[in-house]
Amino acid sequence: MTTHSGNHKGNARLLMIGALQFLFGCSCNGCSDRVLPAPLPADAAERYADQLCEAEAACGCEHYASQEECRSDVIAAFEAATAEISGFDEDCFDGVLAKLKTLGCSDAAEIAFDCTAITGAVPLGAACERDPRMRAAMPGGSCEAGATCNLSTGLCALDDSVIVSKQVGDSCIPHHVQSCGVDLRCAPDATCQSRTADGEACESPYECGIASFCETQSGSCVPQLETGDACDPEDWSNCAIVWTSMTTLESSWCRPETSQCEVGENYVCWMLDFPVPPA
Repeated sequence: MTTHSGNHKGNARLLMIGALQFLFGCSCNGCSDRVLPAPLPADAAERYADQLCEAEAACGCEHYASQEECRSDVIAAFEAATAEISGFDEDCFDGVLAKLKTLGCSDAAEIAFDCTAITGAVPLGAACERDPRMRAAMPGGSCEAGATCNLSTGLCALDDSVIVSKQVGDSCIPHHVQSCGVDLRCAPDATCQSRTADGEACESPYECGIASFCETQSGSCVPQLETGDACDPEDWSNCAIVWTSMTTLESSWCRPETSQCEVGENYVCWMLDFPVPPA
């Protein structure tokens, strides 16, 4: 009897050990299969802000009163955008900083990055953000790898070209300029409203019709200016898109140094050229 009982106890012990091995084995395999994002360096926000703001000053963008004001704003934007990420490529990040330093003042249409330094964590179909100040390092916004934050729908998507069609009174996101589609504009109260016609009073920088802008001096909507026209750098989107060839359309901007509209906005100035930034 003693031997029989001992066998039962031995078998039970073996079964328990096997079960524990199975459980721990699954747990370990699960841990090894999970890929955690590389941590952001503690000085990542400061390094990014330093390089972007040095370029902002060198390119003559004049979006900030001082480099310190620029640094404070960009650091806050960086920290908010990277609060939750799924990937960080340090080599790519270093390359982004180098390109901002050497090519930041080049035509925005000529600058391209062949890698993504920081990848967000928001899944496809979920609400997202894409801060223009983070374009160089985080082009897809807060979305996961392979997706981009569509600022028309406000959702992570594989296709960034989808444009919504909304009605007056529908909800929208004011800092997502495209969130009411083409025919309407997103008012400060977060509802879609009709665009303001030329000659009528305006308050928001993007409320006027397509190919028009809200002129600070007159306080009304007026047609966009042509290349070579005198302009006010404080006005947003006041220079027209122009044909640079039979098949190419390119945006123009009001260069602060000359107060004239010219084709080819500097990359860094383009990054910081937005009417209402994410909070």
